Amino acid sequence: MIMIDCDFPGGNIIAERIDGDDVFVRQDLRDTDRDWFYWYFRVRGAAGRTVRFHFTGSNVIGTRGPGMSEDGGVTWRWLGNDAVDGQSFVYAFANDADEVRFSFGMPYVQADLDRFLASYVDSDYLVGSESEAQWQEQIRFSHILEAERTGGLPFCAADNLPFGVE
Repeated sequence: MIMIDCDFPGGNIIAERIDGDDVFVRQDLRDTDRDWFYWYFRVRGAAGRTVRFHFTGSNVIGTRGPGMSEDGGVTWRWLGNDAVDGQSFVYAFANDADEVRFSFGMPYVQADLDRFLASYVDSDYLVGSESEAQWQEQIRFSHILEAERTGGLPFCAADNLPFGVE
């Protein structure tokens, strides 16, 4: 039995119905008062099947087709336009596919940031603290760095630190 869900960080979909190998979905617009493109869902129980996913609202499939991941969202690739037909796309699940994720793009969630930061744990350039006072000091320091840098970035590095205060 095919199961569709979005019960994971970044997940967003409403599964309207499943009719054989046709799945009818739409993005969940719960936090917006207008149409929005973002969707991200997981499929389980479809091993060995070829399934067509139909979007019942607006056309929310990008120019490279959906992003897809076969490893729980760790790595991604584009499914491609050949799989797309209007507001739907088709995917042939491998015989041993436990789960496959699909998205408008290639989501970047907290787990991705954690993996990235772990690879730099011993770096002299990695700064950060749970203490707001230390973050405030880093914000002040970043202002100095940006002011001193020739050809500096078109934004202040402090804009990307937590708390949003100066």
